[in-house]
Amino acid sequence: MTTLRHLFRQNGHLCVLFIVLTLSLSLNVWLGLEVRAAARPRSAANGGIVAGDRLGPIPIVDSSGQKTTIVGSSAQSVVVYVMSPTCIWCAKNYNNIVAVAKHARSGVRFVGVSTSGTPAQLAQHLRDHPYPFEVFLLDKKTLSSDSKLSTATPQTLVVNRDGVVEHAWMGAFIDEKQDEVERYFGVTLPGLESGASKGPGDNQ
Repeated sequence: MTTLRHLFRQNGHLCVLFIVLTLSLSLNVWLGLEVRAAARPRSAANGGIVAGDRLGPIPIVDSSGQKTTIVGSSAQSVVVYVMSPTCIWCAKNYNNIVAVAKHARSGVRFVGVSTSGTPAQLAQHLRDHPYPFEVFLLDKKTLSSDSKLSTATPQTLVVNRDGVVEHAWMGAFIDEKQDEVERYFGVTLPGLESGASKGPGDNQ
């Protein structure tokens, strides 16, 4: 014990440096693992949708209060844009999805699904943000696990006539996602709207 105390007294700064370096290395390893995990596509098991998933019917409520479903029996491919009036990244991504819907090639139907709010709140939001496609309110009470739809916002799903997801983009169109969306739809995106303010319920 005396020897150890003597060594520490002589080389205390080296011991401290060793401890700091060890902690730093451990932290870097942990951060690297977290980054890799975040970069992997999320599976349906933890709330994400990936290409190849089969998306079941999505229960919605229209502006008149009538309940119906989208996807599952569509006669054409459908782009489902999942959003929320209170989501900051949906507000930032508004100009992008509008550009996609207006300038994408023909033969694809665009449908918006809002995961939150009342019909009146959604109607007010749509007056302020007129999407070039219909936006319905998700009927979460009757949402089946078979649909595999998560309520994360925003997300953009390209679903074929058989209900199979061909492409899935989780989040706003930035960086690699922006490049992928531009290539897939053949459009040039204006980029994120920087002036959008954060609201409650932001799911990005």
